[in-house]
Amino acid sequence: MKRYLLLPTLFMLCACFGAAESLLLNPAELHYFHGEEMFPLRKVAEFAGYLVHYIPGEITLTSPQKELYMNLKDGLLVANGHRVFLWPEPCLIDSVCYVPVNFLQDHLRLDVKSAHGQYEIVKAAENQLQIKNETVTYTDQYLNVQMQYPQVDGLPLDVQKLVNSAVEEKVTALKKTVFSDREGLLTDPPRIPYDYYLNYLVKRNRDNILSILFEDYYFTGGAHGIGYKFAFNFDLETGRQYTLPDLFAPEVNYIAFLNEQINEQIAKSNFELDYYWFESIAQDQVFYFTADALVICFQSYEIAPYAAGKPEFAISFSQLEEILHPRLRERLK
Repeated sequence: MKRYLLLPTLFMLCACFGAAESLLLNPAELHYFHGEEMFPLRKVAEFAGYLVHYIPGEITLTSPQKELYMNLKDGLLVANGHRVFLWPEPCLIDSVCYVPVNFLQDHLRLDVKSAHGQYEIVKAAENQLQIKNETVTYTDQYLNVQMQYPQVDGLPLDVQKLVNSAVEEKVTALKKTVFSDREGLLTDPPRIPYDYYLNYLVKRNRDNILSILFEDYYFTGGAHGIGYKFAFNFDLETGRQYTLPDLFAPEVNYIAFLNEQINEQIAKSNFELDYYWFESIAQDQVFYFTADALVICFQSYEIAPYAAGKPEFAISFSQLEEILHPRLRERLK
């Protein structure tokens, strides 16, 4: 599981302005791997402005702002020093490398839409800000810690302080818990060092909304470790964080609506209905924004067995349009 998590990086997210260019792909140009739609990397990357260099087992994408190195043997991506183990992993078919849609969205910062039997790929117009990656690392015979968290620059100073302080406070609390656990290891040393990782991805950076998904992972021995997802969803005009109730008009029973959407998705999944024990979301349920959806997150064991991972349910903004708070409706179109 550790290989799917993010490792330290320094990267920048820049606004993309200009004409609304798009790339159209026919379904025949995609490859389907275990039910996952995989997109031809070279064609998409060149559309996004990258030079593509391939040697057996390795691909490098280069643009004026970013360099991405991909090791096809283990799915490792290094983007301006940012190390990510991709999932689903890229695949090489008949000398063509294919990547999943989340690679296009999270790393090439592209929008992907289905339109008239084709796939339309568009360059995203993002907020003008920089995100610097901060790290905490610690290793001894008892504990291995690798934490990363973002700090933003380029915003009005009052907003910037609110955003950075909120993230720093959360990281400080997590770090305090981990090192408190280490004190207990001194009296009862483990057979192998405990591992703790904290990582994140920027899921939306546009229209004055910054949505960052974090995931941590704690391994203390046994069959597997345990992890937790949380997210920060900032209004970059004010620096305040959105809560789930903030997203909806006051008179709307948004919990009932979201429950209905989640139940419909569970019913259409590949699992039997009794695989899940979902009843209702909480008012403080973890969520984040993408380019076109609100994503509701659950933790391991929260509504399904460990083997189901941390289930997520994406509900498109078009489905939510009638119940969204008016001040968000235009932003999230």
